[in-house]
Amino acid sequence: MLDPLGGLGRLAPGQGCAYNSRAFPLGSEKRASLARPKEAAGAGVGDDPGVEEAVVVRRIVGTQLAALGLAALGVWSLQLGSERQALIGGLVALAPNLWMARRVQRAGKNPRPLVAAGGLFGAMIIKLLIAVGLLALALRQLPEEEGVAFFIGFIAVHLAHRVGAVLKPA
Repeated sequence: MLDPLGGLGRLAPGQGCAYNSRAFPLGSEKRASLARPKEAAGAGVGDDPGVEEAVVVRRIVGTQLAALGLAALGVWSLQLGSERQALIGGLVALAPNLWMARRVQRAGKNPRPLVAAGGLFGAMIIKLLIAVGLLALALRQLPEEEGVAFFIGFIAVHLAHRVGAVLKPA
């Protein structure tokens, strides 16, 4: 068979491909089936992918909320500004993520994976518009001396998103 990428598309043994936010090792029996259109996207993966995704979303959101609380506490204790502005900054970062998490959960239930992927592409564009709109609105209302507090909360939530995604359940 002709390889259009000239060998660049091949994966090393033990590597896998990403589909529907899960990794499938090569040769695994748990690959998502695109050939069966009546099967939900990601079906055949684990025991119940909906429950697994919900746990991951709760873990990420919980990590983000904990980081936001710690950021607000740090702003208050170090007197870097208003803890209210730190909370607003974190919520500006958290709101688009929550909206997108809901879209991803709904897309996982779609029986047609390509339609779900197209919907997620559109949802990412809408998430970007929501994030930019919220940030512009918040910065317009932000008092001059409160910028540090706002961005401490904003950055803390974004960092916690990455940390929450890699944390493993106990």
